[in-house]
Amino acid sequence: MENKELAEKLVNQSMKIGRKKNPGIKKAEEKYGKEKIQEIRTNQEKINEEIKKEISDVDYGPLLHTSNGKLDIKEEVGHTVMITCHKENRELARQIEKKCLENGAHTLLLQKNTERMKEKYVLPPKDTLKELPEISKSLASEIDYAITIEPAEKTKWKKNLPEKKLSAHSPVKQRLYNIRDRNQVRWAYVGWPHPGIAKDLGISKEKFERVLNTSVEESFKQEMVDTIQTYHELMSRSREVRIESEEGTELFLSVEGRHFLKDNGVLSKKDIERGDIGMNFPCGEVFVAPVEDSAEGKIFIPKSSLSSYGTVEDIWIEFENGAIVDYSAEKNEEYLDRFFKENTGEIKRIAELGIGCNKAAEYTGGYILIDEKIFGTIHFAVGWNIGYGGENQASAHHDFIKPMENGKMYADDKLVMEKGRPVK
Repeated sequence: MENKELAEKLVNQSMKIGRKKNPGIKKAEEKYGKEKIQEIRTNQEKINEEIKKEISDVDYGPLLHTSNGKLDIKEEVGHTVMITCHKENRELARQIEKKCLENGAHTLLLQKNTERMKEKYVLPPKDTLKELPEISKSLASEIDYAITIEPAEKTKWKKNLPEKKLSAHSPVKQRLYNIRDRNQVRWAYVGWPHPGIAKDLGISKEKFERVLNTSVEESFKQEMVDTIQTYHELMSRSREVRIESEEGTELFLSVEGRHFLKDNGVLSKKDIERGDIGMNFPCGEVFVAPVEDSAEGKIFIPKSSLSSYGTVEDIWIEFENGAIVDYSAEKNEEYLDRFFKENTGEIKRIAELGIGCNKAAEYTGGYILIDEKIFGTIHFAVGWNIGYGGENQASAHHDFIKPMENGKMYADDKLVMEKGRPVK
């Protein structure tokens, strides 16, 4: 998909970025009362000159402005959008920025790479990493949208960083998540086929680019929407989910009172009302935040790529009362150890159950944006889940992908998936 077309779909179709209600209205109503602001709407000639001057200031939006030669209430102002990118995908970022600007939004474009991200941990003293910077706090508080186009061109950039420094910064990361969740900052994370990531994954750059591009294109096709709708209808009124597979997996989850959500390429008003405020590209899953103390049993995961460390293989994870109580891995178990030590909050608690619905997605060996969308797989996550109806506060969220060719999934004892296919 061309950059311009993807930008158009993301800004206008998926995220609906443009204008919002002028917050200056609420500010003025709190100071002068709703009746006074309504009076201003209907008869500007009677406005007190002092009030007129104050609410015409940009600090109110401005609220009062000249339109077609007369004073008028400015009912809307532009959304504020932060776009983060890498130099290799800056052109897509610029196309997204242009669409936002055309729609009347305000933008901030930031550029990152793994070297700069590493320096944020390596160069500062440990004590500095414990601090919450005012600029980060302000951005988290004031933006309406955060769009990130894969800024890391390597997957294992955290591997040799000091564990104590990573841990020192985790409470800050968690607090920033909390601020953005509280303010319902809508977000999108867009995958990008960096050659360095392909190398880390052990696949060719040509394959990585093909799989990513085709799965993004699939994100906007009716077939994927139909697959999502099928699973949503099968799962949406269930209270309990059971997952089984031939190697010994048996995991129980309660989803009573929780909404199953659709990752179908559109962030709807209903999604936002239910707490689902973000999306990934490629899209393609049905997912839910299970009841946080409900996970019981054990599950086998063949492979999982832990963010910035590398791939762990042949993993067994055991849950009690919703939290991981034991885990083991045949290869690179120490990556799991580091991940859990580095992060804070409810990092070991169940956060998500998802069903892959994107038929163009293929296994990459660890690029979770793609792998979790693969048709015929499920995934579960631990850690943060406030953004889609859960209650876990944590400094990270990690997905474990499980192929289901030898597995079954039940919703309230009704078989809904067998060998990776829906059972209608």
